[in-house]
Amino acid sequence: RHTMEPLLITPASRVGLVIGKVTLSIVVSAITIGLWSLDSLIYISLFTIMPATVSSAPLSGGIQLANIGSAIVWLMLLMLPLMTMINGFVAAVCTVAKNQRESNLFLGLLQVFLPGLALLVTFGVDAAPSLGMYALPMVGVLIALRDFFSGGVAPQALALTWIAAAGYAMLSIFLAAYVFSREWALMRGV
Repeated sequence: RHTMEPLLITPASRVGLVIGKVTLSIVVSAITIGLWSLDSLIYISLFTIMPATVSSAPLSGGIQLANIGSAIVWLMLLMLPLMTMINGFVAAVCTVAKNQRESNLFLGLLQVFLPGLALLVTFGVDAAPSLGMYALPMVGVLIALRDFFSGGVAPQALALTWIAAAGYAMLSIFLAAYVFSREWALMRGV
């Protein structure tokens, strides 16, 4: 909305502009995810004080959520690269969009896709998935989070999840920076 000219004449680099845009998106996403996580932790705390009808043994040797402090740390460690990846991809696609309607269409589709993917992973992926599943984009983080809340996650699976998610996050930032550095992408809707 008439901000392209001032952005193009600023002394900041295009990569710096992309990182600034993605950082703001990450802050907003972190607040939202933080509120969702707090809500989830409250529900989990309520479920732990209710009498259990089915006992589930935690994963032997797995990392578990022992207290609220460690839960928040692990949630943020897993969610930060996921948020960065999604926001970098959104920045790249919305930069290419001709107008606000086109970018809103993409964002609407993304808002339908992500909860559906979360439900599919939560209920459709086996309780003991192969190690390679933890390296898939978005799916790996969702599986690791599910495993945290359902008894524990193996340390090697957690490491693979975080490394893969961080790699995808970096790729999405580079994609957004590449798209933002192309005049054809920036001037497409002008």
